[in-house]
Amino acid sequence: MLSYNSRALAEAEEAGYKLGQARALSNSGYAYLFLGKHDNALKVYLLSQAIYQEIDDQDGKANITYSIGQGPGLAKLIASFFCSARASSVSARPFSGSFEQISLNSMFRVSARATGGNFLNT
Repeated sequence: MLSYNSRALAEAEEAGYKLGQARALSNSGYAYLFLGKHDNALKVYLLSQAIYQEIDDQDGKANITYSIGQGPGLAKLIASFFCSARASSVSARPFSGSFEQISLNSMFRVSARATGGNFLNT
């Protein structure tokens, strides 16, 4: 299944089809959950959610948020991320954006560093 999702993602990227990219990433997330690879599932779900945000697809964002909440290991992973992010935060400047924006940006940066930006083959 992941090989089909990778191919669908590549074709959607080549065509500039953002909705197809988001759906391929979302489907990869489901596959990773099935395989018990919760870290990978969260990474691709967050990428998918960012694309849904970019194209202003409210249904897509809601589905991904639901999927993240349904993964049994994802809640623990998210909680550990926020605990470590808060402990390492040294910024005294108040944040003017939404909590959703700072959390997605922070998690994406951590995920990108951890995998070198290669989310589907980790």
